[in-house]
Amino acid sequence: MDNKHDIFSKIYTDYSSKVKYFAYSYLKDMQAAESITHDVFLALWKKWEQIDINQNIVSYLMVSAKNACLNYIRKERHLSDFKDYTQKFNKTTINYAALADESSTALYSKEIESTIVKALDEMPGNLRSTFVLSRFKQMKYDEIAQFQGISVKTVEFRISRVLKLLRSCLKKYLMF
Repeated sequence: MDNKHDIFSKIYTDYSSKVKYFAYSYLKDMQAAESITHDVFLALWKKWEQIDINQNIVSYLMVSAKNACLNYIRKERHLSDFKDYTQKFNKTTINYAALADESSTALYSKEIESTIVKALDEMPGNLRSTFVLSRFKQMKYDEIAQFQGISVKTVEFRISRVLKLLRSCLKKYLMF
């Protein structure tokens, strides 16, 4: 077995499965372990002239596999961090683009306004008029009570009733 190819083939046959399962014990990923095994033996082939094959070749292979696994884990962690950052960045960009799009905001506002107008039209006249005076004419409760000839408590009741009805109509638009 003086031939470089024969010696390498014997080492590969004897130790490749040990290197692979050693790498697997670190990575818990058989495909990555197989890839590292091939990388370790490729490095052995490339450094053949610099390595003393008569020394403990098993130690050399296992240390090489361990270092390759550590490098792989570092690389995967950096890739994972980068993917997380990229996903967050893309999500933020999409959210910003959606918020900056005035056409969708205007459309959304018109839809809400239409829903409010429709809900107010369907309410009894006394509730609607009390609400309009409060919210659109900016009158105070005591001014509304005096204007409509009702008590302040009645104004409070009507306003709370209208707000409850509006919340019910707008629940698909509200986030809380």
